[in-house]
Amino acid sequence: MRDLTMGDLPAEVRLLLEIEGAVLAGGAIRDLMKGEKPKDYDLFFTSRESAEKVNSWLVENCGDVVGNGSTLTARYDTLVIQSCFKNIYKTPWELIDGFDFKNVCGFVTCTDGHFRDIRNAEKSGEVIVNCIRRPLKELRRLAKYSYKGYDCTEAYHYILSVMQDKGDRVILMSDYYEATL
Repeated sequence: MRDLTMGDLPAEVRLLLEIEGAVLAGGAIRDLMKGEKPKDYDLFFTSRESAEKVNSWLVENCGDVVGNGSTLTARYDTLVIQSCFKNIYKTPWELIDGFDFKNVCGFVTCTDGHFRDIRNAEKSGEVIVNCIRRPLKELRRLAKYSYKGYDCTEAYHYILSVMQDKGDRVILMSDYYEATL
């Protein structure tokens, strides 16, 4: 793990973070901390105006832009930037408190120029559950983390217990759980 600065980000992402209310959060921070190249950069927002400004820039400057009503995904050369504009957050802390797993909890804004609130789960290589809203989706994501070498055992057990408490079909999901270990 290493400390990060704004200089670790591509120039286009830094430019978009200069828009007040734009927040970089998610897997890109995790990948950068591990010294890996992120597959994409997810931008979130603390105001509707910042989302509109970022989306306008992406449409005007990127040749390949695809939207689905809640996100806009743009390719700028080999760079992929995703604008997640459906939800507007009061603060960056509110944003990351809603993330499903703590190993992707961290954010950066240009106003401070530094990465903030990066949690330490990544150091242990263990995926730690933050909150679960859609258990089936989170189980699929855990399978990806498991494939990448993360220890997902406790997270699997927790999600399965949440599903059991809600009366979901745990028997089928427990078969899925066993198949992914």
